[in-house]
Amino acid sequence: DHSNIVRLHGLPVGVKPEHIRKFFQGLDPSLIFVLPSNKTALDEWDVQYDSYNLASAGRIKIDRCSNVFRVFVKFQSALVADAAIERSGEWIGLDKESSAIRQDGMKGTAISVSPVPKRVASYLQKNMAINCKVGVSIAETKIGIEQQLGIVIDMAWIIASKKLKIEYIITKKDLTILGKAHAFPTNSSEYKSSVTRYNSLIDLHE
Repeated sequence: DHSNIVRLHGLPVGVKPEHIRKFFQGLDPSLIFVLPSNKTALDEWDVQYDSYNLASAGRIKIDRCSNVFRVFVKFQSALVADAAIERSGEWIGLDKESSAIRQDGMKGTAISVSPVPKRVASYLQKNMAINCKVGVSIAETKIGIEQQLGIVIDMAWIIASKKLKIEYIITKKDLTILGKAHAFPTNSSEYKSSVTRYNSLIDLHE
């Protein structure tokens, strides 16, 4: 049931698409994308890990992205994706200015790579993906898009939880958002607001 998309875990803070492409050198990733924020840790999605890593000279502390920082990489086929999974546990190199420096001088950190089921991979790429930009940290790209989307992010996650059968707890805030999303506009202001949310969803899906 493996797809041609894999999930990366334990990425160092400041990681950029070019770092990931270099990590998967020879496998030619066709797309790198990140999901909008959802701070709820999802069972069977988000691996728990600490901020430490083992180096030859002992334990050192590094800055890692949160376990709910969800980055995915697409390859040409499921076979290539399986080869990418074999690189789990290897070190991803970063720029010289990065603070994540191993004691033996290597800049970076070890990350893990996990498979993504076909159904989940297809939905995420079509409906949730924020494509990463070369030369910009993935976190910066994500923040920039999220500032434009606003509550559309919450709407997208609520829908995804239903489609993918994710155990996602619906809060009062979510119910309010859903109410706004489905309410029929009664005046010009509400209509414009509905159009804005609709267009934001279209932009996210594209």
